[in-house]
Amino acid sequence: MKDWNIIAIALPEREHFLLEKLKPFGQFQLTAFRGVLTGKADDVAWFLNDLRKAMDEDAEWTESLSRLLPMDQRFQFTLDTLEDQLAKAATPLVGRMSDGTFYVRLEWRGPHLRITGPDQERALGDHLTAEAHRQGKTLHVSFDNPDYIVAAETVDDSGGVTLLSQDLRTRYSFVRVR
Repeated sequence: MKDWNIIAIALPEREHFLLEKLKPFGQFQLTAFRGVLTGKADDVAWFLNDLRKAMDEDAEWTESLSRLLPMDQRFQFTLDTLEDQLAKAATPLVGRMSDGTFYVRLEWRGPHLRITGPDQERALGDHLTAEAHRQGKTLHVSFDNPDYIVAAETVDDSGGVTLLSQDLRTRYSFVRVR
């Protein structure tokens, strides 16, 4: 599925059960990566609210879902274009941030052996800090309960970025980064 806006991570050996549980909420499929599902929800806010309700009513959810991320922006990339595509996709997220703290988390899946997550995370964090400054905002990197997390995920040559505010992470405990 190239047009995903949700990435769900199943606990070990629970991906088929999770896939069945997610079917009423959108189009989901397993990927080539163990425990990783991608999906498309037409209305992400509805999806998150209904998923939380379903999880509250059915304890089996907590035994299957490790974490889930809704994606705000999607992009295609090659190894040579990853940093540029990440920056292009993440730049609009600064408009939704106010002064405060943030950090970047990148999780990649695929044959991109030269990718070193901390280097890309640092480069994207520097880019977003500079963009915030251009917009008259002050953002600082902090890993201690930040106001925002900019999460980026890749599956083969397809990627997504999302902005996770403290409020979103509190409201939906299953929305979190590794």
